Amino acid sequence: MKGFLGIQPYTANLQNKQRSFLWRLKEDGVIEHLVIAFYVRQGGGNKSFIKFGSHDPSGMMPGLFSSGKLMQMIKTKNSKTWHLDAKRFKVGGSTF
Repeated sequence: MKGFLGIQPYTANLQNKQRSFLWRLKEDGVIEHLVIAFYVRQGGGNKSFIKFGSHDPSGMMPGLFSSGKLMQMIKTKNSKTWHLDAKRFKVGGSTF
């Protein structure tokens, strides 16, 4: 079975917000926050995952918090999209 899950912000279409997966989770009390966290691990296998409602420190790089580095929340460009503005970012040791 194949499928997809649309997770655009519910604010992209306020007249149909009840059709938003994330909004329904919040409305039904399954999650407390309208947050999505993606964890992508290198090396293959089933190590990548997605979490709805918050972030999970156990999915982050070992030693990240003890090294004094803090995770940052980044606001999207506007409330209707997940679009982010960035000048530089780092993934797996490579800077883009």
